[in-house]
Amino acid sequence: KTQIVNKPNFTPTGEVIYYKANKVSLDKGAIYLVDKNGKESTIVENGEDPMISKDGKNLVYESDGKIFIQTIATKTSNYVANGKYPAFSNDGNLISYIKEETETQDTSVSAKRKANIEKTTSTLCVLNLTTEKTQSLTDNGVDIKDNQSWSGAIRELVYTGDLDVTSKYSYYESIWSLDNKEVFVIRRNNEDEKQ
Repeated sequence: KTQIVNKPNFTPTGEVIYYKANKVSLDKGAIYLVDKNGKESTIVENGEDPMISKDGKNLVYESDGKIFIQTIATKTSNYVANGKYPAFSNDGNLISYIKEETETQDTSVSAKRKANIEKTTSTLCVLNLTTEKTQSLTDNGVDIKDNQSWSGAIRELVYTGDLDVTSKYSYYESIWSLDNKEVFVIRRNNEDEKQ
């Protein structure tokens, strides 16, 4: 079988490597650890986007849209948030991740003009592991028209189908600055996709 490997993470000693591997391209994949010689490979968890903390004590990963932290010594995993693309800050006290939410609103004007709006937003969030508080760092607003509500947008539709609306930007992988004061994220402008 073909194996696709990505996101390798070395422990501080460089002795062990954590990585995500897909045995088949359509598979969600699993997180493995392997010794530095690549000889011994062991599955750690089903999931993706693994990242080892700089002190080598914790592993953060995503599984089915949920973020977990595994304590390496005990191999116990704890749920921390809904999201994807988790990343530890360099001091290990913060986790940045992307939270995507989909909300469906019934905006039917009449029996003849039935429609739903499906609104998808993508937000860069930071979870402080000490205080357990989450902060959104990006605006997840959706552009329809100036001063127009969701129901106002649907009233202008002529057809009776559904409307999909996506936030202006979608966010992906993030990485922290060495001093933990900044987080950088890959951002896609969804407006460019529509053109």
